[in-house]
Amino acid sequence: MRTLCLDCGMGAAGDMLTAALLELLPEPDQFVDKLNTLGMGL
Repeated sequence: MRTLCLDCGMGAAGDMLTAALLELLPEPDQFVDKLNTLGMGL
């Protein structure tokens, strides 16, 4: 298991943080599709 720690003491915009984290995934499109099925109403 891998752990990613974020130190957001200086602040981080949600969209910019999400885009940076998506760069770590081998298939980001599949992850975005899965997020869109959560029904969060955004």
